[in-house]
Amino acid sequence: SMTPAVDTTQLPFDAQFDIGRNSPDGRYLAAGTQIASLVQLFDVDTGLPVAAAPEYRAHLSDLCIAPDGKRLAVGYQNGVVRCLQLQTKGNRSIAFAPGTETFRAHRVRTNAVRFLDAETLVTCGDDGLVKLWTPFRTPRRTPIRPNVALLDAVAFSPDGRHLLATYNSASQVSLHDCTSGARTSSRRFQRPKRAIWSHTGLQVALLLEDSREVRLLDSQLQDQYILQCPHVVHGIDFSADGSLLATIGQDELVLFSTENGQVTGRLDLDNTGTTLQFSDAGKWLAFGGNGDLLGIWNWTDSEESIKLPSVSGTRHMAISPDDTLLASGHTDGIVRLWELQSAKLLGELAGHRGELRGLQFSRDGRT
Repeated sequence: SMTPAVDTTQLPFDAQFDIGRNSPDGRYLAAGTQIASLVQLFDVDTGLPVAAAPEYRAHLSDLCIAPDGKRLAVGYQNGVVRCLQLQTKGNRSIAFAPGTETFRAHRVRTNAVRFLDAETLVTCGDDGLVKLWTPFRTPRRTPIRPNVALLDAVAFSPDGRHLLATYNSASQVSLHDCTSGARTSSRRFQRPKRAIWSHTGLQVALLLEDSREVRLLDSQLQDQYILQCPHVVHGIDFSADGSLLATIGQDELVLFSTENGQVTGRLDLDNTGTTLQFSDAGKWLAFGGNGDLLGIWNWTDSEESIKLPSVSGTRHMAISPDDTLLASGHTDGIVRLWELQSAKLLGELAGHRGELRGLQFSRDGRT
């Protein structure tokens, strides 16, 4: 069954929420308004508001909930971060507990906040810094100072011990130790766009801007293979076991072996592909892009893909942890939910007014 949309009619104000994050157990949704800087918790099953965060007058930029569900962090455009404590009451009740820690994380805007674990909060800002914090403890901060240039993307290793920082303007990718904050390795590349870890943590794939090349590196950023693609690459993803790297671009999806860098499979597309994702079990590969390009490919035993009906471009997608559902996000603001095995459309979520910028399943796959 489809989860109900949050019911903003029960709020004492006219709210248009810009950011939403699920609790780890999938029971609650934390939603924030950027301009009004309001943060509200909703019950996912009923869609009703259950708790409101204490007011803070600054434009909101991001928010997240800790893995244990006991803390909520909120980042603001003035560089401040607030960490609020949550407590549960009974089976279905949650509230903000007394005690809030407010601190200036960055000199200018705080762009993103994420919990690394239940105790450690990671922030990045327009000052080009990534910082690790332990709210409600002293000392509170471990700064990671990758570069004076603007930071474009970060990625944590699967074990949470290392962080990759990508700087397009500085043509640099650097590796940092999350415990000490020290930079352990750094490489220069022509216009790096995004780096991702394999699920094993043994390899890194680097996507370059407007390039037909993808660099396959080891965990210390040393070259292993330069993967040559027929067209400019727009998206990359590792298979769950790390044995394959998929790339997608204009008119073609290509599979590479991470062991030897050789092409192991190809799929022709009828438009430019921009996004793709392997399922956790590795059987399915979902892809989408411009126009009506949207499909799933059982690459293990078929040379043909299954085309899914789409009326607008696909920019984001997510596969549920149990490999049964695919969620696709589109330029018309619609999220479409599909059954992977049958390619059947289960429903549409029309809660967004503009182009979708991201989506993700909760860990239990219910939300």
